Amino acid sequence: MQIGSLYQRISSAAFDTAGEAVIVAPLLRAKHRRQLLGRLDAQLLVHVLLAEHHLDIGHRHAKQRRQKPHHVVGGLAALGLGGDADLELRALGFADGVLGSGGLAQHVEDQDVAIPGKKRVAGGIAGTWCRHAGMIRRMRHGSADRVTMRQPPQAESAMPDAARSSPASPHNPSRYWADWSTRDFSQCRASGLLDNLVAVLPVAATEQHGPHLPLRVDSALADGVISAALAHLPTEVAALFLPTQTVGLSPEHARFAGTLTLKAETLIRLWTDIGESVAATGVKKLVLFNSHGGQAGVMDIVTRDLRARLGLLVYSVNWYGLPLVGPQGEDVNALFSAHEHRFGIHAGEIETSMMLALAPELVDMAQAQNFASTSQDRAKRYDILGNGKSAKLGWQMQDYNPQGAVGNAAAASADKGRAVVDAAGRALARLLGEVHALPLAMLQDSAG
Repeated sequence: MQIGSLYQRISSAAFDTAGEAVIVAPLLRAKHRRQLLGRLDAQLLVHVLLAEHHLDIGHRHAKQRRQKPHHVVGGLAALGLGGDADLELRALGFADGVLGSGGLAQHVEDQDVAIPGKKRVAGGIAGTWCRHAGMIRRMRHGSADRVTMRQPPQAESAMPDAARSSPASPHNPSRYWADWSTRDFSQCRASGLLDNLVAVLPVAATEQHGPHLPLRVDSALADGVISAALAHLPTEVAALFLPTQTVGLSPEHARFAGTLTLKAETLIRLWTDIGESVAATGVKKLVLFNSHGGQAGVMDIVTRDLRARLGLLVYSVNWYGLPLVGPQGEDVNALFSAHEHRFGIHAGEIETSMMLALAPELVDMAQAQNFASTSQDRAKRYDILGNGKSAKLGWQMQDYNPQGAVGNAAAASADKGRAVVDAAGRALARLLGEVHALPLAMLQDSAG
């Protein structure tokens, strides 16, 4: 197909009056893809997003099929922007197989790619050669010789000017630490680009979450919020995500089958070792991003040690501690009752909603119910022990509910989950921009 013809098809489909974008993208050789991307107006191609794990799955699938290099793994992503309250971020990952030229068109046509409301909708091709993942990452994270990735107006205004001033790495556009080569790091270190780069260590857990949720909840939430953050993270904010630590400190769940846990001293040593490796690479800023409440205290120990011994600028962040604000400034926390926020601390309405948004196939809503917590009884009977502030119980999960969950999981919905994940992603992106802009000179090594 001629490049001009394909450009016309994308242009006409991107601004459908019904607010829908269904773009049929035929298979292209790499050189034709580059020509097409060069012709697309940055105002038209607002954003292209493909979930990283979908890309990786497709990449591996392509290798297994021994597909020829000129065949493309991947698909199409459509993102509706404009700041409406009902904004739906839908990234369609078609990278779970190698699609032929006819099959790709049919596959896209078969999908529901409806974006609610008459929003600005942009479509683009999200794919790569089966030999490497560079093309899709450049499209996602921006590059000087590719389409400029623009952010929603609210995301731009929320980010400090200083956070947008530093250029992104010219050496490797991926946001994932493990995707870089040692040469990439050496070049960035020599050019001084590592000085303000923010390394993010996602820390999660593999533990029981009641009868209705899988053990990987905390890892799924961490990865889901990170994926949402990438949609709002300006390319100028240099940030790299380290591999998610999927086993953490979970002794409070050890009585439930399947739970994996490390000892506190093991976890401290593990995170500290990773922090030391980050510092040895030349990175001076580190964020520990946590999704498991049972190990929040461990982060304090690690971050202060890394600051004291290595001079790292280190922050610890819990996803649930981020300000959850929607695209119109609405309080996403208001989707859940004050009772649920206080007592639904594990596998309740919030976490179940997020899992329904991120991995609905792993949620058994037939087993979900309103799991009562014994802390509700203590709150009624004891003024000090039950106020939720003055004293903290050394607890095991079965002390709260023998089924391993607390909160009204039966009231969960995917819509609520999407709102939480998107709001947490926005907040994480903004936070990383602030850490990126924060001067290292704020750290003082002499007292008095």
